[in-house]
Amino acid sequence: MAYVDLVSYRTKKAAQAFQAIDEARRILADLEQVTVRVAEGKAPDIGETAHLTNGLRKSIDRILVGIVESITLPLTHNVKEAK
Repeated sequence: MAYVDLVSYRTKKAAQAFQAIDEARRILADLEQVTVRVAEGKAPDIGETAHLTNGLRKSIDRILVGIVESITLPLTHNVKEAK
């Protein structure tokens, strides 16, 4: 594997983690607004809350995977297929 391929792979994986972090921030802001409405005495939309928390779980998983994959060596055949 060429050094440039390794750097490219790691950069791509780190970028995926950053994207997931941005998505998690957006979801947390939405959940904060749900919590504010609850504190004001308004009933939460349980479906919306469930959807947001599920999305947050997925973002957390993508963050972890992106970070771990950004520090590991890819399988050589996966890099060739990605091109």
